[in-house]
Amino acid sequence: MPRTARQKTESGHYHIMTRGNERRNIFVDDDDRRHYLALLTRQVRKGTIKVLAYCLMDNHIHLLIKDTEDGLVPAMRSIGTAYAVYFNEKYSRSGHLFQNRYKSESIDNETYLFTALRYIHQNPVKAGMCLGVATYPWSSDRFYRNPSLNTFVNTDILLSIAGTKEKAISEYCKLMEIEAPQALADIQAGRLTQKEIAQLVRLELAKAGIDGLEGPWIKEGKEKLVRVLKFLHREYGISGQKLALELGTSKATVQRLLVRDD
Repeated sequence: MPRTARQKTESGHYHIMTRGNERRNIFVDDDDRRHYLALLTRQVRKGTIKVLAYCLMDNHIHLLIKDTEDGLVPAMRSIGTAYAVYFNEKYSRSGHLFQNRYKSESIDNETYLFTALRYIHQNPVKAGMCLGVATYPWSSDRFYRNPSLNTFVNTDILLSIAGTKEKAISEYCKLMEIEAPQALADIQAGRLTQKEIAQLVRLELAKAGIDGLEGPWIKEGKEKLVRVLKFLHREYGISGQKLALELGTSKATVQRLLVRDD
């Protein structure tokens, strides 16, 4: 059966997952992980892809990549081939190291992007490999908590969370404390818990420059608030009732705002 073509996205953002063949470990020691990151760095320096996040588990890898010049496929092929040669030579083995081709999930807007970021950085916690996101040494989380560190990871998306670096880092740390859905498909299909809705609301309010809600509504910035509510309702299918519950007001009030002309 021929392989289906990968779905492209205008944003160029993709969540990439590569797994070891038969779910076997692809990293045995830290030198293996360092070698993989060196190969990833080499591809970033070529300028065809940007790496926004990574997480190296024992038997699989998560990457958040921006494809800048249709360089994703050749970059992943080059990394996979070079790492397999290195691994097979080091451990005197032969055969396929990776399970089929890598899996890619297209990301079409900024909120999906942050959901993928949370999912990737929280992966070791969900797997029971560490107690907190910040304690895992083989993910890009530390570069978001301290963007001044020298790295190949591009953390510019922090700037879309809040107006200042300090506030953006603070909001990022809060987001990492909220459990991400098991897959982006959950958020795209509207299968969201109230906790996940709370995260979306908080993120979109911060991006709109709204610090918080004093009382049911605020007069200043009301147009921004309406745009946020319409975006969440349109893009994620969040009902007026669930939005009202999160904002501490009535369903009728939210419904009136949703039908307002822009």
